[in-house]
Amino acid sequence: MSRLVKREPELTAPTVLTILGVGTAWMAQAGAQAIEFGKPVFFPDTNVFSLLTSADFDRDGRSDVVVGVREGAHIYFSDGEGGLSLGTIIPYYEVPPRILAADFDGDHAVDLAWTDQRPDRSLIVTVWYNAGDGRSGTLMHFTRPRAFSADLAAADVSGDGAIDLLITQGPGTIAAYVNRGGRTFEFQEFYTYNRIDSIRRIVVGDVDGDGDSDIAALFQYFYFSYHNYYDIKDTHVVLLTNEGSMSFSQAAEVQLPWQTDDVIASDLAVGDFDGDGDLDIAAAGWRDRGQTPNIVALLENEGSEAIRIAGLHEVPGSFEGLECSLVVRDLNTNGRLDLALAENGDFTEGLYVLQNDGDWSFAILDPVRSDAEGSGLLVVDLTSDGQPDIVQTSFEEFAMLMNITILSGPTYTHSTLVRGEFAEFVVTGAEPGERVHFLYSVGGSGPSRGVASLGGLTLDLSEVVTVFGEAEADPGGRAMLRGRIPIRAPLGPVSTQAVIRRGPGGADSVKTPFRTARILP
Repeated sequence: MSRLVKREPELTAPTVLTILGVGTAWMAQAGAQAIEFGKPVFFPDTNVFSLLTSADFDRDGRSDVVVGVREGAHIYFSDGEGGLSLGTIIPYYEVPPRILAADFDGDHAVDLAWTDQRPDRSLIVTVWYNAGDGRSGTLMHFTRPRAFSADLAAADVSGDGAIDLLITQGPGTIAAYVNRGGRTFEFQEFYTYNRIDSIRRIVVGDVDGDGDSDIAALFQYFYFSYHNYYDIKDTHVVLLTNEGSMSFSQAAEVQLPWQTDDVIASDLAVGDFDGDGDLDIAAAGWRDRGQTPNIVALLENEGSEAIRIAGLHEVPGSFEGLECSLVVRDLNTNGRLDLALAENGDFTEGLYVLQNDGDWSFAILDPVRSDAEGSGLLVVDLTSDGQPDIVQTSFEEFAMLMNITILSGPTYTHSTLVRGEFAEFVVTGAEPGERVHFLYSVGGSGPSRGVASLGGLTLDLSEVVTVFGEAEADPGGRAMLRGRIPIRAPLGPVSTQAVIRRGPGGADSVKTPFRTARILP
C-alpha cells in the first residue's frame, strides 16, 4: 500500500501507484466534453515527410518536436506557448521509415534513432546521442545486415532496463538491436512470421500485463504491379508475448475483415480503450480507389492472450490517399482514450477524430480543417495547459492545431519546483471535503492503463505513476498540498496530475489536466 503523507511531505523515491489499484472493468465516467481544435498555425520547412516525434530534448520541461525532411531530422524547440523554433539539424543519408526518440544511454537526455543507408549502399542503424542540451550530440552507426526495413520501434524488450531497438527485416522477420550499454548494440533476429505476408507496422506495450514489453505486429500480403495495381489480401494482427531472454511466442492472431483489394494496412497503436487495465489494439488502413473511406479496426484484449474485433469504423478519406496515421490519446480529459487519424493525399479534409464514448462506442466527429496534406501525426502538449495539441505534416510545412476543448472538471496548478525547497500543488473545483490525490511521473506524459478504483479512468502520466500525497478540499473546493522537493531529485522534467475518487467504486472519478515542469537546482 502506498503511503499518503498529509503534512508538508517530501517527494520521496517512486512508489508504484497501488493506492488506486488496477485491473477491474470500466464503470462510468464523467460526461464527455466536445473535442475542438483551433485554426492551424503553420511552420514552413522544405521537403517535409510524414516523420514526426516529440520529446523534451533540452530538459526545460517543454515538449519539443522533431520533423523529418529530405536532408535530415529538424529539432524544433518549444516555448511552451505554441511557438516552435528550429534549433538543431541532424543529417541522414536517406529518408528513414521512422524516427524514434528515447534515452538509449541512460544519461536522462533523450536521443534519436533511425535506419539509414550510406552513399555506398551499405546499411546502418544510426543513433544520435544527445549531449543534454538538444543542440549538440554524437552520431554513431551500427551495421544493418539486411536491406528491407519497414518499421522501427524502441522499448526494453530484453528486460535489463536499457532501451533496445526493434527493426523489421523483410519480408516477415523482426529483429532487435539489444542495448548492451556503453553505447553498444548486439544484433539478434528473434521472430519470423509463418506466412509470406510483409510487416506493415510494429508497436510495443505490455499487452499481457506481466510487466515486460510485448509486440503487436500488423502483417499483410501486399504486391504492387507495374500496372499500378495493388494485390492485397490476408491482413493479420499478431500478438507476440515476451517470454524473457529475447524469446517471443505467437500468442494470438486475428484476421482483419479487409478482404477487398484496395484496403492497405497502414498503422497500428495500443491503448486501454475500455478502461479495464489491459492494453487493446487499434489498426488503420487506407484505400486508393477514389473517395472511399479509410478503415479503423478496434481489437479488444480479453485476457489470457486472446483478442477479438470489437469495432470497425469507416473514416472519410481523400480523393487519392497514400497512407494514414493513427494516434491514441485522451483529447478531452474525460478519462477515455480517443483516436486521431490523418491521411496523406490530395483533396484531404484534414484531421479525423474518433471520440470514445465508452463501451466500445466511438463517434466520428466532423473533420478538423488542418489544411495539411501529410499523414505525419503527433499529439503533444505545446501550450503547457495540460491538453494535448496536434501536429500534422504537409509538403512544405507542418501545422500545429491548438486543443481548445472546453473542460468542465477541476483545475490544477503548482508553484516552481526547486531542489530542497517547498512547492505548493493546488486543485480548485473539487467538492468540499473531497480527498484529492496528487501523482507524478518522471517518464513524462502519455496514456496510462485504466485505474480500477477510479472507474477505469486513464491518466495522462506515463507509467510508472507515483502517489506523493493527498489533501482535503476546503469549503470553497480548493485543495492544497505543500511538499518539499528532495535535495537529490533528478534535474529535468517531471509530469504531475491530480485525481479525485468519486461515486460507488470510483465510477465517477475525475482527473485534472496534467502539468509538465522542470525541477530546478
